[in-house]
Amino acid sequence: MKFMRVGGLSPVNHKKRFKLRKDDDIESKSFTGTYHLPPTKHGIYAFPFPYFEGFLVMWSERHRQEIKTRGITKFEFNGQIWSHLKPKNDSDIIKVVDSWYLTTIEVYEKTLQKEIHKLNGEMNGSKHNFGVMCDNAFKRGRGGMYVRDHLEVYIDKQNCSKIG
Repeated sequence: MKFMRVGGLSPVNHKKRFKLRKDDDIESKSFTGTYHLPPTKHGIYAFPFPYFEGFLVMWSERHRQEIKTRGITKFEFNGQIWSHLKPKNDSDIIKVVDSWYLTTIEVYEKTLQKEIHKLNGEMNGSKHNFGVMCDNAFKRGRGGMYVRDHLEVYIDKQNCSKIG
């Protein structure tokens, strides 16, 4: 499956951010709580291609400079993956850390397709009455209505070797 991220593909040490999980008061210190904290100490964040959420990586001048310098890296991945999308069957979940679910890439791909199909249906159905305006609820530009931050994925250090 194809993914994209800003920067390289070497695992990043998220030790400081990972430690924040142990803070009993994290919910009051961060408006996202533990949602965007990494599920493991070493790994990389990415997005399924082409569903990139810019505000998650361009929140600082350093990150904006990195995009200008290094650009966006597209890559293929086939291994276990962490995501915020909960699979339909609990038996497909390998491990859970807060809002992160570790699954196989096959389970993740099916879960992602169901999420896209569900939200496209909401956009084109009577619930919002947008008619044919939206052919893909997550795309950029005209008709793209949903943010994509819940589509972020995390590839831990043990699985980074499966990046192709």
